[in-house]
Amino acid sequence: MSPQALEPVLAPLASPEVILGLERAVYGDTELADPGFVEWLYRRNPAGEGMVWYAATGERDAPSAGQVAVVPLRVEVHGRRGIAGLVLNVASHPRWRRRGVFAALLARAVEENVARGFLYTFAFPNPSSTPGFLRHTGFADAGRVPLLLAPLDAAALAATRHGPARFAVGLGARVLGALGRARRGGGHGMAIDEVPPDWAGFDALWTRLRAARPVAVVRDRAFAAWRFGACPTRRYRLHVARSGGEVAGVIVTRRAPVLGLPAGLVVDLALVPGTDAETAGAALLRHACDGLAAEGAALVAALMLPHGAEYRALRGAGFVRCPRVLEPQPFRVVLRTHPAGAAAGMPEGLGQWFLAMGDYDAV
Repeated sequence: MSPQALEPVLAPLASPEVILGLERAVYGDTELADPGFVEWLYRRNPAGEGMVWYAATGERDAPSAGQVAVVPLRVEVHGRRGIAGLVLNVASHPRWRRRGVFAALLARAVEENVARGFLYTFAFPNPSSTPGFLRHTGFADAGRVPLLLAPLDAAALAATRHGPARFAVGLGARVLGALGRARRGGGHGMAIDEVPPDWAGFDALWTRLRAARPVAVVRDRAFAAWRFGACPTRRYRLHVARSGGEVAGVIVTRRAPVLGLPAGLVVDLALVPGTDAETAGAALLRHACDGLAAEGAALVAALMLPHGAEYRALRGAGFVRCPRVLEPQPFRVVLRTHPAGAAAGMPEGLGQWFLAMGDYDAV
Protein backbone atom coordinates (compact mmCIF):
# COMPACT_ATOMS: atom_id res chain seq x y z
CA MET A 1 0.00 0.00 0.00
CA SER A 2 1.37 3.37 -0.96
CA PRO A 3 1.31 6.44 1.32
CA GLN A 4 -1.04 8.11 -1.15
CA ALA A 5 -3.66 5.45 -0.36
CA LEU A 6 -3.60 6.29 3.34
CA GLU A 7 -6.30 8.87 3.84
CA PRO A 8 -5.78 10.99 6.99
CA VAL A 9 -8.75 10.58 9.31
CA LEU A 10 -9.59 11.89 12.77
CA ALA A 11 -9.31 9.42 15.60
CA PRO A 12 -12.50 9.13 17.68
CA LEU A 13 -11.38 10.52 21.03
CA ALA A 14 -14.19 8.74 22.86
CA SER A 15 -12.66 5.44 21.73
CA PRO A 16 -8.90 6.08 21.69
CA GLU A 17 -7.71 2.51 21.17
CA VAL A 18 -5.99 3.33 17.87
CA ILE A 19 -4.13 6.23 19.54
CA LEU A 20 -3.07 4.15 22.52
CA GLY A 21 -1.96 1.25 20.36
CA LEU A 22 0.36 3.38 18.24
CA GLU A 23 1.70 5.21 21.31
CA ARG A 24 2.62 1.88 22.93
CA ALA A 25 4.25 0.64 19.73
CA VAL A 26 6.39 3.81 19.39
CA TYR A 27 6.94 5.06 22.94
CA GLY A 28 6.33 2.00 25.09
CA ASP A 29 4.49 1.98 28.39
CA THR A 30 4.70 5.72 29.10
CA GLU A 31 2.13 8.33 30.09
CA LEU A 32 1.42 8.91 26.39
CA ALA A 33 -0.24 5.48 26.36
CA ASP A 34 -2.17 6.10 29.59
CA PRO A 35 -5.94 6.42 28.92
CA GLY A 36 -6.28 9.05 31.66
CA PHE A 37 -3.51 11.15 30.13
CA VAL A 38 -5.11 10.96 26.69
CA GLU A 39 -8.48 11.97 28.15
CA TRP A 40 -6.91 14.96 29.92
CA LEU A 41 -4.82 16.15 27.00
CA TYR A 42 -7.34 15.87 24.21
CA ARG A 43 -10.81 16.07 25.79
CA ARG A 44 -10.63 18.24 28.93
CA ASN A 45 -8.80 21.17 27.33
CA PRO A 46 -10.64 24.49 27.95
CA ALA A 47 -9.70 25.62 24.42
CA GLY A 48 -11.59 22.72 22.87
CA GLU A 49 -11.00 19.09 21.99
CA GLY A 50 -7.75 18.07 20.40
CA MET A 51 -7.49 16.49 16.98
CA VAL A 52 -5.50 13.33 16.36
CA TRP A 53 -5.02 12.67 12.67
CA TYR A 54 -4.00 9.12 11.80
CA ALA A 55 -3.45 7.06 8.70
CA ALA A 56 -5.58 3.92 8.69
CA THR A 57 -3.85 0.93 7.11
CA GLY A 58 -6.46 -1.81 7.37
CA GLU A 59 -3.78 -4.01 8.93
CA ARG A 60 -4.82 -5.85 12.06
CA ASP A 61 -1.51 -5.63 13.90
CA ALA A 62 -0.70 -2.07 12.75
CA PRO A 63 -4.02 -0.29 12.14
CA SER A 64 -2.35 3.15 12.20
CA ALA A 65 0.67 3.99 10.06
CA GLY A 66 1.24 7.20 11.98
CA GLN A 67 -0.35 10.14 13.74
CA VAL A 68 -0.10 13.90 14.15
CA ALA A 69 -1.92 15.38 17.14
CA VAL A 70 -3.00 19.01 17.55
CA VAL A 71 -3.96 20.56 20.87
CA PRO A 72 -5.76 23.91 20.60
CA LEU A 73 -4.59 26.66 22.94
CA ARG A 74 -6.16 30.04 23.65
CA VAL A 75 -3.58 32.67 22.73
CA GLU A 76 -3.26 36.41 22.31
CA VAL A 77 -1.38 38.15 19.50
CA HIS A 78 -1.04 41.90 20.11
CA GLY A 79 -4.23 41.88 22.14
CA ARG A 80 -6.24 39.78 19.68
CA ARG A 81 -7.63 36.63 21.32
CA GLY A 82 -7.74 33.50 19.20
CA ILE A 83 -6.73 29.86 18.98
CA ALA A 84 -3.36 28.38 18.05
CA GLY A 85 -2.61 24.73 17.38
CA LEU A 86 0.25 22.98 19.17
CA VAL A 87 1.42 19.96 17.20
CA LEU A 88 2.64 17.19 19.47
CA ASN A 89 2.91 13.43 19.97
CA VAL A 90 3.97 12.84 16.39
CA ALA A 91 4.48 9.14 15.77
CA SER A 92 5.08 6.78 12.86
CA HIS A 93 4.69 3.03 13.07
CA PRO A 94 8.09 1.35 12.56
CA ARG A 95 6.81 -0.43 9.44
CA TRP A 96 5.67 2.82 7.82
CA ARG A 97 8.58 5.16 8.41
CA ARG A 98 10.25 7.06 5.56
CA ARG A 99 7.21 6.65 3.33
CA GLY A 100 5.71 10.14 3.45
CA VAL A 101 3.10 9.39 6.11
CA PHE A 102 4.16 12.19 8.48
CA ALA A 103 4.17 14.86 5.74
CA ALA A 104 0.69 13.87 4.58
CA LEU A 105 -0.74 13.91 8.08
CA LEU A 106 0.87 17.22 8.99
CA ALA A 107 -0.40 18.84 5.81
CA ARG A 108 -3.95 17.68 6.60
CA ALA A 109 -3.68 18.92 10.19
CA VAL A 110 -2.53 22.37 9.05
CA GLU A 111 -5.29 22.53 6.45
CA GLU A 112 -7.86 21.93 9.17
CA ASN A 113 -6.27 24.50 11.50
CA VAL A 114 -6.55 27.12 8.75
CA ALA A 115 -10.17 26.16 8.06
CA ARG A 116 -10.99 26.61 11.75
CA GLY A 117 -9.49 30.10 11.80
CA PHE A 118 -6.49 29.31 14.00
CA LEU A 119 -4.02 32.17 14.24
CA TYR A 120 -0.98 29.93 13.89
CA THR A 121 0.33 26.39 14.33
CA PHE A 122 3.56 25.67 16.20
CA ALA A 123 5.57 22.80 17.58
CA PHE A 124 8.70 21.90 19.54
CA PRO A 125 10.01 19.13 17.26
CA ASN A 126 12.83 16.80 18.11
CA PRO A 127 15.77 16.65 15.69
CA SER A 128 14.37 13.67 13.79
CA SER A 129 11.05 15.34 12.99
CA THR A 130 12.33 18.89 12.42
CA PRO A 131 13.14 18.32 8.71
CA GLY A 132 9.61 17.09 8.10
CA PHE A 133 8.20 20.34 9.46
CA LEU A 134 10.56 22.59 7.52
CA ARG A 135 10.68 20.88 4.13
CA HIS A 136 7.13 20.02 3.22
CA THR A 137 4.44 22.01 5.00
CA GLY A 138 5.45 25.66 5.09
CA PHE A 139 6.72 25.81 8.65
CA ALA A 140 9.59 28.17 9.47
CA ASP A 141 12.27 27.92 12.12
CA ALA A 142 11.19 30.59 14.64
CA GLY A 143 14.19 30.09 16.95
CA ARG A 144 15.38 28.20 19.99
CA VAL A 145 14.46 28.54 23.65
CA PRO A 146 17.51 28.55 25.96
CA LEU A 147 17.88 25.79 28.54
CA LEU A 148 18.94 27.18 31.92
CA LEU A 149 20.44 25.04 34.69
CA ALA A 150 21.11 25.66 38.35
CA PRO A 151 23.06 23.07 40.36
CA LEU A 152 21.78 22.28 43.85
CA ASP A 153 23.91 19.26 44.79
CA ALA A 154 27.43 19.35 43.33
CA ALA A 155 28.32 15.92 44.69
CA ALA A 156 25.41 14.23 42.93
CA LEU A 157 26.19 16.06 39.71
CA ALA A 158 29.84 15.08 39.88
CA ALA A 159 28.83 11.42 39.93
CA THR A 160 27.22 11.58 36.48
CA ARG A 161 29.02 11.39 33.15
CA HIS A 162 26.42 13.35 31.21
CA GLY A 163 27.81 16.43 29.47
CA PRO A 164 25.38 19.08 30.74
CA ALA A 165 25.76 17.83 34.30
CA ARG A 166 29.54 18.01 34.02
CA PHE A 167 29.13 21.51 32.71
CA ALA A 168 27.02 22.43 35.74
CA VAL A 169 29.65 21.02 38.08
CA GLY A 170 32.39 22.84 36.19
CA LEU A 171 30.80 26.14 37.00
CA GLY A 172 32.02 25.50 40.52
CA ALA A 173 31.75 27.89 43.40
CA ARG A 174 30.86 30.88 41.22
CA VAL A 175 27.44 29.51 40.28
CA LEU A 176 26.75 27.82 43.59
CA GLY A 177 27.74 31.00 45.37
CA ALA A 178 25.41 33.08 43.23
CA LEU A 179 22.58 30.67 43.93
CA GLY A 180 23.33 30.85 47.64
CA ARG A 181 23.27 34.65 47.56
CA ALA A 182 19.95 34.55 45.74
CA ARG A 183 18.55 32.35 48.48
CA ARG A 184 19.87 34.52 51.29
CA GLY A 185 19.11 37.90 49.73
CA GLY A 186 16.45 39.39 47.50
CA GLY A 187 12.73 39.09 47.80
CA HIS A 188 12.54 41.55 50.70
CA GLY A 189 8.96 42.34 51.62
CA MET A 190 7.57 39.50 49.53
CA ALA A 191 5.21 36.92 50.98
CA ILE A 192 5.15 33.55 49.21
CA ASP A 193 1.90 31.59 49.26
CA GLU A 194 1.06 28.24 47.70
CA VAL A 195 -2.13 28.33 45.64
CA PRO A 196 -4.22 25.59 43.99
CA PRO A 197 -4.26 25.29 40.20
CA ASP A 198 -7.85 26.55 40.11
CA TRP A 199 -7.01 29.61 42.21
CA ALA A 200 -9.53 32.34 41.43
CA GLY A 201 -6.80 35.00 41.29
CA PHE A 202 -5.34 33.71 38.03
CA ASP A 203 -7.85 35.65 35.94
CA ALA A 204 -6.90 38.97 37.53
CA LEU A 205 -3.22 38.06 37.37
CA TRP A 206 -3.41 37.37 33.64
CA THR A 207 -5.02 40.78 33.12
CA ARG A 208 -1.90 42.35 34.65
CA LEU A 209 0.53 40.06 32.80
CA ARG A 210 -0.85 40.21 29.28
CA ALA A 211 0.13 43.78 28.38
CA ALA A 212 3.83 42.92 28.42
CA ARG A 213 3.40 39.70 26.42
CA PRO A 214 2.52 40.46 22.78
CA VAL A 215 2.40 36.74 21.87
CA ALA A 216 1.50 34.27 24.59
CA VAL A 217 -0.74 31.42 25.62
CA VAL A 218 -3.51 32.80 27.83
CA ARG A 219 -2.54 31.91 31.40
CA ASP A 220 -5.84 32.41 33.18
CA ARG A 221 -7.66 30.29 35.74
CA ALA A 222 -9.12 27.88 33.19
CA PHE A 223 -5.69 27.23 31.68
CA ALA A 224 -3.95 26.74 35.05
CA ALA A 225 -6.66 24.41 36.34
CA TRP A 226 -6.32 22.23 33.24
CA ARG A 227 -2.59 22.44 32.57
CA PHE A 228 -1.34 22.19 36.15
CA GLY A 229 -4.23 20.63 38.05
CA ALA A 230 -6.09 18.09 35.95
CA CYS A 231 -3.26 15.97 34.52
CA PRO A 232 -3.48 12.53 36.19
CA THR A 233 0.19 11.61 35.69
CA ARG A 234 1.96 14.80 36.85
CA ARG A 235 2.01 16.81 40.06
CA TYR A 236 2.76 20.53 40.06
CA ARG A 237 3.18 23.08 42.83
CA LEU A 238 2.15 26.69 42.31
CA HIS A 239 3.30 29.66 44.40
CA VAL A 240 2.62 33.37 44.13
CA ALA A 241 4.61 36.30 45.50
CA ARG A 242 2.71 39.16 47.12
CA SER A 243 3.86 42.65 47.95
CA GLY A 244 1.50 44.68 50.10
CA GLY A 245 -1.27 42.21 49.29
CA GLU A 246 -0.79 42.60 45.51
CA VAL A 247 0.34 39.55 43.52
CA ALA A 248 3.63 40.30 41.79
CA GLY A 249 4.41 36.95 40.17
CA VAL A 250 3.78 33.22 39.99
CA ILE A 251 6.02 30.17 39.73
CA VAL A 252 5.10 26.57 38.89
CA THR A 253 7.46 23.71 39.70
CA ARG A 254 7.53 19.97 39.26
CA ARG A 255 9.83 17.16 40.34
CA ALA A 256 11.12 15.20 37.37
CA PRO A 257 14.37 13.47 36.42
CA VAL A 258 16.84 15.48 34.35
CA LEU A 259 19.98 13.86 32.87
CA GLY A 260 19.16 10.77 34.93
CA LEU A 261 19.32 12.77 38.16
CA PRO A 262 16.64 13.68 40.69
CA ALA A 263 15.79 17.20 39.64
CA GLY A 264 13.24 19.96 39.56
CA LEU A 265 11.70 21.97 36.75
CA VAL A 266 10.66 25.59 36.75
CA VAL A 267 7.66 24.87 34.56
CA ASP A 268 6.36 28.42 34.57
CA LEU A 269 7.54 31.79 35.88
CA ALA A 270 5.60 34.95 35.12
CA LEU A 271 6.31 38.33 36.72
CA VAL A 272 4.04 41.36 36.68
CA PRO A 273 5.80 44.25 34.92
CA GLY A 274 6.98 46.99 37.25
CA THR A 275 9.45 47.81 39.95
CA ASP A 276 8.62 44.67 41.97
CA ALA A 277 9.35 42.21 39.15
CA GLU A 278 13.02 41.65 40.02
CA THR A 279 12.25 41.30 43.74
CA ALA A 280 9.35 38.95 43.11
CA GLY A 281 11.46 36.78 40.79
CA ALA A 282 14.24 36.50 43.36
CA ALA A 283 11.80 35.56 46.10
CA LEU A 284 9.94 32.97 44.03
CA LEU A 285 13.11 31.31 42.74
CA ARG A 286 14.71 31.26 46.17
CA HIS A 287 11.60 29.60 47.59
CA ALA A 288 11.37 27.11 44.73
CA CYS A 289 15.05 26.12 44.81
CA ASP A 290 15.01 25.69 48.59
CA GLY A 291 11.92 23.50 48.36
CA LEU A 292 13.30 21.36 45.53
CA ALA A 293 16.64 20.96 47.33
CA ALA A 294 14.81 19.82 50.46
CA GLU A 295 13.08 17.17 48.34
CA GLY A 296 16.44 15.85 47.10
CA ALA A 297 16.76 17.59 43.73
CA ALA A 298 20.35 17.85 42.51
CA LEU A 299 19.59 20.19 39.62
CA VAL A 300 16.91 22.66 38.55
CA ALA A 301 16.13 23.32 34.89
CA ALA A 302 14.11 26.00 33.12
CA LEU A 303 13.29 27.10 29.59
CA MET A 304 12.96 30.84 29.08
CA LEU A 305 13.45 33.32 26.27
CA PRO A 306 16.15 35.92 27.02
CA HIS A 307 14.25 39.18 26.51
CA GLY A 308 12.09 39.34 29.64
CA ALA A 309 12.30 39.98 33.37
CA GLU A 310 11.85 36.25 34.00
CA TYR A 311 15.10 35.41 32.23
CA ARG A 312 16.95 38.10 34.17
CA ALA A 313 15.52 36.74 37.41
CA LEU A 314 16.70 33.22 36.57
CA ARG A 315 20.20 34.42 35.77
CA GLY A 316 20.27 36.45 38.98
CA ALA A 317 19.30 33.35 40.94
CA GLY A 318 22.32 31.41 39.61
CA PHE A 319 20.82 29.74 36.57
CA VAL A 320 23.32 29.44 33.72
CA ARG A 321 22.58 28.96 30.06
CA CYS A 322 23.56 25.49 28.93
CA PRO A 323 25.76 25.54 25.81
CA ARG A 324 23.89 24.24 22.80
CA VAL A 325 26.37 21.44 22.20
CA LEU A 326 25.58 20.05 25.65
CA GLU A 327 21.79 20.26 25.53
CA PRO A 328 19.94 16.91 25.69
CA GLN A 329 18.15 18.14 22.56
CA PRO A 330 17.58 21.55 20.95
CA PHE A 331 14.44 23.26 22.18
CA ARG A 332 13.47 24.61 18.79
CA VAL A 333 10.16 26.24 17.86
CA VAL A 334 8.75 25.85 14.36
CA LEU A 335 5.90 28.09 13.26
CA ARG A 336 3.37 28.41 10.50
CA THR A 337 1.37 31.62 10.58
CA HIS A 338 -2.16 31.42 9.14
CA PRO A 339 -4.11 34.25 7.50
CA ALA A 340 -5.90 35.12 10.75
CA GLY A 341 -2.56 35.36 12.53
CA ALA A 342 -1.00 37.48 9.81
CA ALA A 343 -3.92 39.90 10.13
CA ALA A 344 -3.21 40.15 13.86
CA GLY A 345 0.46 41.02 13.27
CA MET A 346 2.00 37.67 14.13
CA PRO A 347 5.81 38.05 14.21
CA GLU A 348 8.10 35.65 12.38
CA GLY A 349 10.56 35.04 15.25
CA LEU A 350 10.38 34.63 19.01
CA GLY A 351 11.41 38.16 19.93
CA GLN A 352 7.90 39.15 21.06
CA TRP A 353 6.85 35.78 22.45
CA PHE A 354 6.49 34.71 26.04
CA LEU A 355 7.47 31.06 26.30
CA ALA A 356 8.34 28.93 29.31
CA MET A 357 8.63 25.22 30.01
CA GLY A 358 4.87 25.08 30.56
CA ASP A 359 4.37 25.76 26.85
CA TYR A 360 6.51 22.75 25.98
CA ASP A 361 4.26 19.72 25.68
CA ALA A 362 6.59 17.16 27.29
CA VAL A 363 6.53 18.61 30.83
